[in-house]
Amino acid sequence: HLLFLDGQLAASRFVVWGRARPFHHIALTPFDAMSMDLRVDPRFRGRGIATGFFSLSVRDLARRGCERMYVSVTVDNAAARRTFERLGFKPLYRWRQKGHRYMVEMDPIR
Repeated sequence: HLLFLDGQLAASRFVVWGRARPFHHIALTPFDAMSMDLRVDPRFRGRGIATGFFSLSVRDLARRGCERMYVSVTVDNAAARRTFERLGFKPLYRWRQKGHRYMVEMDPIR
């Protein structure tokens, strides 16, 4: 998904659809999707664009048959975590980024 404001790319979002196979730490079914990347251009941050854009995308995915949505956010990204928690997402696992690699702490959050 891409979001344009005033003719400029303001935000983008990348989604992986399930095919009854493992993806990262979750087995996605054909009715699942995982949001891997949501970026808002720094010039457009602080305006609620991420929340609104993500909400529209989730509705679009639901219309296409998606029943569950997972989001991947590192524990160090507090702004993204707050956004997704406002949207009703709950943490399942903790992720940390080391260099260009993501390390999952496999104990589920209870």
